[in-house]
Parts: sequence; structure tokens; C-alpha cells
Amino acid sequence: MIGLRGIKVERSAQIEGAWHEALSSDRPVIIDAMTDPEEPPIPPHVSFAQMEAMTKAFVAAPKEGLPGALSAVREFAHEFLPGR
Repeated sequence: MIGLRGIKVERSAQIEGAWHEALSSDRPVIIDAMTDPEEPPIPPHVSFAQMEAMTKAFVAAPKEGLPGALSAVREFAHEFLPGR
């Protein structure tokens, strides 16, 4: 309608392709990414100090508590696994 392009991302395996497609587009692009509202957002490359501070914040938060902290630590650990 207004010249924008839309890309819908429903699985994590689609993210890289969507970014390549968006950055090589000849017009503005909106990436519509379906996310899990229970998964805490973590930048792709975080330092140990940043992860430690975030984990402490999750543990202290009554809503997230220990499950939120464990999820954050699990995501951080995945950064060090082969193939990531």
C-alpha cells in the first residue's frame, strides 16, 4: 500500500534470511517476528558481567524469580556451544 515490504519470521531459523533480505531490499522493510513472551530478550553477544547483572535482577524480581534466571543462564550458555 505505502511501498513498505513486510517479512514475517515465525521460527528462529528464519531470522538470518530475513535480515539478509531486509538489508538488500530496495525499499523500507518491516520484520514481524513472532516471539515467546516468556523468553527474556538477550542481545546476541553479552559479556559475563552483563549476564551476571541480569541474572541477579531476574532472581530479585518476584515475577520471574529463579525460573527466569535459569532461562537467562541457559540462553547465555548456548552462546558457547558449537554451531552457534
